[in-house]
Amino acid sequence: MAYRIDGSFYSSFVTSRLHIYHCLNHVSQIEAIPTLIMAVMILLFLPSFPFSASFLTLRERAIAQARLNRDHKPQSHGGMTGWSGLKAVVADINSWLFMLVYASCQSRLLCIDLQFH
Repeated sequence: MAYRIDGSFYSSFVTSRLHIYHCLNHVSQIEAIPTLIMAVMILLFLPSFPFSASFLTLRERAIAQARLNRDHKPQSHGGMTGWSGLKAVVADINSWLFMLVYASCQSRLLCIDLQFH
């Protein structure tokens, strides 16, 4: 008798978990739709370079291009190597804050108790 109770409990547990995973699959597919729409819109409307951005003024284009030139120097012209770039990212507080916000949002989403009846 105990075997039957344990077996029925286990099968109901597995069945309920499979139902939750099946529903989560649909949720993830629904969440993917806005991401795909945004990706297509970015590919179509976001300019490749600041000087080709029609929504910027000539002064803003020049400023954006100067910032890109300053930030993206090759190593031969005083730019960072791979390791120095990694050290700069690790030392930057904004990188850590971004990671904290991202991890907080992800852990909150993963801890939601989904109950589908």
